[in-house]
Amino acid sequence: MGDLKSLVTSANGVPHQVMTRHNCPDLPPVDDLVTRLQRLQDQFQRHGVDMQAPCTHGDPKGCWILYEATAFNAVLQHVEIEIKEVEPKRLAISSLETLVFVNLRDSWVFDACILFHLLLKGHRCIKTADFSNSALAQGYPTVLSDALSCNRGLCHLKLSCWELSMKAQHALAYALCKMTTLETLSADRLIVQPQLAARLADMFARSRTLRTVELLENDMSPTAADKVMQGLCKNLKLRVLRSTDNSLGDIGAEAIGKLLGNGLSELEELSLKSIENFSETQVVSIVAPIAINQSLRTLVLHACCLTPVSGAALMDALAANNTLTTLSLVACNVGHGNARAFANLLEVNTSLQDIDLKHNRFDDVTTMALARSLTFNQTLRRLNLERNDIGAEGVILLVDALTRNDTLTELMLGYVDIDDDAIPDLSRSLQRAAVYDRVRLSYDAHGVFALSRNIKSHANRITSVHLESLVDFDASCLKELFAALCSTPCLETLCIEVETCIDGSAARRLSRMLATTKTLKRVLLNTASSEPLVMATVMNGLRDNHSVTHFDVEYVSNKPPITQAFLDMLQKNTTLVHFGTINAPKEELEVIAQGMRQNRVLTSLRVWDKSECADAIFAVNEVLRRNVSLLSRAVEFAMDPGVFGTKRFPVEVYEQLCCTDSFAALIVKVAGAKAVKQLMLNARRYITANLFAIAGVSKGPVVCWPRRRRNCTQIDSLNYECWLKICSYLKVTDIKQRSAY
Repeated sequence: MGDLKSLVTSANGVPHQVMTRHNCPDLPPVDDLVTRLQRLQDQFQRHGVDMQAPCTHGDPKGCWILYEATAFNAVLQHVEIEIKEVEPKRLAISSLETLVFVNLRDSWVFDACILFHLLLKGHRCIKTADFSNSALAQGYPTVLSDALSCNRGLCHLKLSCWELSMKAQHALAYALCKMTTLETLSADRLIVQPQLAARLADMFARSRTLRTVELLENDMSPTAADKVMQGLCKNLKLRVLRSTDNSLGDIGAEAIGKLLGNGLSELEELSLKSIENFSETQVVSIVAPIAINQSLRTLVLHACCLTPVSGAALMDALAANNTLTTLSLVACNVGHGNARAFANLLEVNTSLQDIDLKHNRFDDVTTMALARSLTFNQTLRRLNLERNDIGAEGVILLVDALTRNDTLTELMLGYVDIDDDAIPDLSRSLQRAAVYDRVRLSYDAHGVFALSRNIKSHANRITSVHLESLVDFDASCLKELFAALCSTPCLETLCIEVETCIDGSAARRLSRMLATTKTLKRVLLNTASSEPLVMATVMNGLRDNHSVTHFDVEYVSNKPPITQAFLDMLQKNTTLVHFGTINAPKEELEVIAQGMRQNRVLTSLRVWDKSECADAIFAVNEVLRRNVSLLSRAVEFAMDPGVFGTKRFPVEVYEQLCCTDSFAALIVKVAGAKAVKQLMLNARRYITANLFAIAGVSKGPVVCWPRRRRNCTQIDSLNYECWLKICSYLKVTDIKQRSAY
């Protein structure tokens, strides 16, 4: 009981203060809190779990929490948070995806905060913590601060300090300064005053592990910003630096410039959005060194009003740079005063592949120079010009430029206000250039049919199709589009965002396309509400698909046949890792939770949160957490298969997951890209050499006897190499277990 009592008292014995959304008064007396803690501990003990047991991260099997996470998640689910294994033996505290905000009871938040304290203070197995949702703002931040200040294992931390008092924010900030293992830090609305800025700057400068820092709305004065940026920029190992809605300061800008100009810097991404009083001098200080920088890959400047001087400095630097691949200049006044300089940049730059120029006041006149530059550029892949002042004349110029540019595959224009008189000219230009598939406009019915014809004519070059329209056209347009997509052998992405619903005929075409495509990876269907039975038809196609990994659609599963169509898809599909969103009543959601247990691949599923469905949603999330953990088991097997002996289950998991994108991403993260090929070969050889033992066919080696009387080779006369060759074509799952007979 003494340990429990220490959780709710500060160093001087004074109870922590409650920080809730409704400005609750101080916590109840310590004895009352101890009673609540005892109740929480009793809840765990009923599941056979001692929540205060020490971390066993050093054990070969990992920390005990890996096997008892369900008990923790039963408490954390009430505040939309979960704990799960995201890498072998490494846990993460993360926010659940919820589509309906639920008011949180103070008792739920208290229980969660106490668990956070236990987990973060004593467990080195937890490497990631995301406290960006409302639980922190409504909770007990001083309890969390105490835990963070003692933590020595956390690598990735995300904080949102919305509605916290200054005292609570200071406690959190000073806790951050004591953390020594952080690699990634995201601080949202953590107010940084000059005194605190000095402490943070010192921590940033001294850190040997910090690689990514994101600061959002921190109410920093220029003086505080100077200190923070100076500290950050002393870290030459820093790879990502993002600041949004903050001041920068002249000294801070100079520090960033010096970092970019340092040949030893490893900075790969610099993002400065909505910087307060972003002066011409500050911009020049930052962008000029980009000319000689060799590490930066992504530059983001939003709401930076470029002047002729700062604009020229930026364009000159970009023209000289040969490593930057992604450039985002949203609302930076590029099209008004800097259009010619930017066009000149595009003519000479040979590295930029993705450029975002939304909200830059480009009009038909300034677009002329931009269009001309596209005829010379041979490296740009994507150009976003949405929300500018471009009319029909400017669009036609850009379309004509595409006839002399084969590398720009996506020109995003969005909704363009075009007079009725100009529509025929634009249509003829698009038809003549045959680039409907490369130009993203808000098409009407005529445009959708033309897009479909264009896809059929150039099927071999189509890798991505995005249809976004504010026009309510007939569903036959979608039917024609889906039919055309059946002929695309290289399609990877399909995004449909229209005001039209998918009818039965269009759904059948889409289903056929999904069943036959070999390359499609991502699908987004944001359409007007379709009949549930229609979407069940789409599920039949997804069931037979072997390539799609992400499928975003709202699936209303309100009847057993519709639910069964979804479950049939999950049972047969072996590549889908994300599906969203399920909208189902309690009865159907319970069926889904039970049926999806057979699927080991799906790791992300959004569900409409309803209070009466809490238990079913928890069951769904438990399956998803299990599947995420199975990825770690598969990676562990690949890295050292001998550890698992001849156990069948680890091999089954590996064989089922080793070809998925999720497995590929995780093993690269854990083992490194260079080691993956050899690890996979070793795992396959191990399975081949031990196939019959793993499958339970035989416990000992195969005995080969010669057959001399007949002119044939008996199977048990084959040599060892022949046996291995045969086994190399088999999986353990090809051999049924004895219990199945």
